[in-house]
Amino acid sequence: KINYSNYDPLLPKGFDGLLAAMPMLFFSYAGFETLAQVSGETKDPTRTLPMIFIKGVLASVFIFFIMSFVAFGVLPAETLATSKSAMADVAAQYLPPWGSSIVAIGAMSAFLTSINGSILVPSRMLFVFSEDKLMPNFLSAIHPKWRTPYISLIISAIICTALIWLQSSRYLMNAGLIGIFIIYCFQGIALMALPNVNKRLYNSARVQLPKWLLYIIGSISALSMAYFIILTIMDVLTFTIIGLVIGTTLYILGRRQGKKEGFDYDARMEQDYHLLD
Repeated sequence: KINYSNYDPLLPKGFDGLLAAMPMLFFSYAGFETLAQVSGETKDPTRTLPMIFIKGVLASVFIFFIMSFVAFGVLPAETLATSKSAMADVAAQYLPPWGSSIVAIGAMSAFLTSINGSILVPSRMLFVFSEDKLMPNFLSAIHPKWRTPYISLIISAIICTALIWLQSSRYLMNAGLIGIFIIYCFQGIALMALPNVNKRLYNSARVQLPKWLLYIIGSISALSMAYFIILTIMDVLTFTIIGLVIGTTLYILGRRQGKKEGFDYDARMEQDYHLLD
């Protein structure tokens, strides 16, 4: 039964507590945009992917809101904060003893099904960067039998496995979050620069927002992500520096290979425009 007194006060730790918790909440919503990385393997991606983004985000917001509303209504915030399996503990309040076990198994199953996507998307990103000569050629190597970017897949799997075995769950979360925040911060900056740097792409957008609105959205996004980076980066500073050094090195090597091979970056961009038309 819902105990509405649990919602008073709405923010037990105040607004500062809400800000401190917000970085961890990104794991619930991050990742929708990564579906674009597999657009080449999607039928009619220009029509299908936008609908998936919109419906997926709305469905997730609704489901997470209902789950949070019920969880905090059944158990006080102090109890949930110390729980190792919050939803299972909530389910134990109104389900038979075996019910909480089913909820825990369901949560674990949902987590396991997301692992494939977590490994798939980084490998596809490395593959695309390599194809565009932004990273070395070996990252776009295709397996002769399975026709998959096996080198990129192996590298992604090794990194994920190493982090799981060598670090704590908190470190894993912060390592993932810092990458998300850096990407989103640059996306906010790119959004502000888009109308001036790439007018053709801006003009070809099906939903064309006014420039002033892009500046507002982009600046809020970039500044928010920069704030979250400051909150998170000290816990994973070494990991972040190593990642940036390796990524920058691979980018430089990829560009050098592209120039040596006479790769036409403008022609590749033109090809991408035709896919949008």
